Amino acid sequence: MKNIKTFLWGGLAFAAFLVGCDNTEVKSLEYYQNHPDEAEKVFKQCDFDKLNENSNAYKNCKNAKEIYKFNEDKKFFSGTK
Repeated sequence: MKNIKTFLWGGLAFAAFLVGCDNTEVKSLEYYQNHPDEAEKVFKQCDFDKLNENSNAYKNCKNAKEIYKFNEDKKFFSGTK
């Protein structure tokens, strides 16, 4: 029983460490413009409610969202959607 508690506490500590680290690379708008499939994938995985506005993950999601929405609007107005 003691080993299970130790394992659980260790897992929680590790998870907290991962959440606290924000080593996500921020990719530029230009990058996502050149990689629209990745912009869509990143945007659809983002949960803006759970991200800190100052975090790299938030900035990355914001850039992906902007390009994804731009591309969707372009498809809509060109009639290819």
